[in-house]
Amino acid sequence: MKSSLLLFLFKFVSIFRVGRKKQRLLVMKIDAIGDYILFRNFLSVLKADIAYKDYDFYIFGNIQWKEIYEAYDADFAIKAIWFDRSRHKNHLYLFWLLIRLSLISADLFLQPTHSRDFWCDFFSRRTPARKKISSFGDDTNIGTDAKKRSDDFFDVLLPVKFLYEFEFLRNREFFSLLLEKEIKISKPSISFSKIDGKPYVSIFLGASSSLKQFEKEKLFLFLKELASHDRNLKFVLLGSPKEKQMLELFPFSDFPNLENMCGKTSLVQLIDQIGNSTASICYDSSGVHIAVATGVDKVVCISNGNHYGRFIPYPKSIVENMLGFYPPEIKDELRKGRENLVLERYYTGASLDINTIPLQETINDIFDYLKS
Repeated sequence: MKSSLLLFLFKFVSIFRVGRKKQRLLVMKIDAIGDYILFRNFLSVLKADIAYKDYDFYIFGNIQWKEIYEAYDADFAIKAIWFDRSRHKNHLYLFWLLIRLSLISADLFLQPTHSRDFWCDFFSRRTPARKKISSFGDDTNIGTDAKKRSDDFFDVLLPVKFLYEFEFLRNREFFSLLLEKEIKISKPSISFSKIDGKPYVSIFLGASSSLKQFEKEKLFLFLKELASHDRNLKFVLLGSPKEKQMLELFPFSDFPNLENMCGKTSLVQLIDQIGNSTASICYDSSGVHIAVATGVDKVVCISNGNHYGRFIPYPKSIVENMLGFYPPEIKDELRKGRENLVLERYYTGASLDINTIPLQETINDIFDYLKS
């Protein structure tokens, strides 16, 4: 019943393409906040290109970064539609989204995400458009057979130049191929509002997976050691209500140089807090990308090595001196100069234990880095 109704709707809305003054371009980008930070600077390049001067722009995005889009990028599209992944089991909700996407009746549909997942393919297949373009991408999130089938959903698959490439550079390559010109944006960037007060180091404790975070006991010890090492240095803890709950039993009264702002900021305020810090310590998460995009002088990333080379570490062409910490399985190979082996093993994912990163050595290296 639903399929028949959608088919009728697709045919019906296509009638209204005839005679309308402007063509319509729909961009779908439904992955996470960090992915959007590494992507958003290219929206203005797309919109300004002469090839699309007679287009109206639409965007289909992940509701997680809606606030960032509305604060910084709302002038890109005349309409934004948001996907809440937490509601993916609600069939009526999905059907309603497909109707809204269908009513756009797009002339061009862009799916720039390199590693498509089930939902990328679900909406790509069912969103009507005269022409659909995606990256050739890889099968990290869907498997080889599923990717071969879903490649047929698109009219054009833009080629991939390098097997291993940092995500921001991969996004730039996609739009360079699409627009057939060199794009000279060298790094992600985002503006922020100035905050007056005592200098501080931001510590972003959020992450998309518990595999990317210290367990509670190790986190407490890490924070205590940081705060004790230099009691004149102020640290501001940032994160979601989840991290706020994790820190409920932490003895903040013993460490007045630790300020807990977890769960107290909006996304835009989070960007302001990170952007105003003299240095930022983050897990492999949106926090590290926000720190780079706001131009924080010193950035520390503590990672379990997941997608090594794709999201962390940053290439030196973007960030000259980021400090990274990884589990021994990665650290030992890097010391031996075998980064290619690390890329082969962990570029598409890793489940290494972040808690195996030695704490005292990490603390010492962080303070040496902050003083350099």
